Amino acid sequence: MSDYPSFDDALGQFRRFAQVQGVPAELMFVLPEDVVVSGQYASVCRPPHAVRSEQARAAYEDAVARDRGVEIAGLLTCDGRLGTYIYVPTTDEEAAENWVPKGLKLSLRSPLVKGMVAGWVVWPLLRWREKRHPASREWKNLLFRGSAGIRPN
Repeated sequence: MSDYPSFDDALGQFRRFAQVQGVPAELMFVLPEDVVVSGQYASVCRPPHAVRSEQARAAYEDAVARDRGVEIAGLLTCDGRLGTYIYVPTTDEEAAENWVPKGLKLSLRSPLVKGMVAGWVVWPLLRWREKRHPASREWKNLLFRGSAGIRPN
């Protein structure tokens, strides 16, 4: 388990990595249910930061305990923040398919999806539309690798 820095150190490494790439270093953790994707654009229902941060920490620490590898991935930009999730492969085969080695992997999707915050009034309409458009779900699966990323407790 020596290939894994602490969660806080891993986030520090990811922020530096993001800055070098010219993208925001301020992070906003997201789950698939927080995002509706349409091509290179996304609507984001911003969840409580403290809740998602704690879920990200728990997912990271679970990955370290299982020694299966973990990826911190930047997916989208929204309001000057980098929409980020923790990807934890569920099997060794999934890890190999997605190029996640044992230890920590840092990545940014290219290109990053452009996000905008959806208000609470609009959000239910966007989710309703997403359920009726399979392409929207396929884009989201590609964005999140078909994984739940950080998983709710």
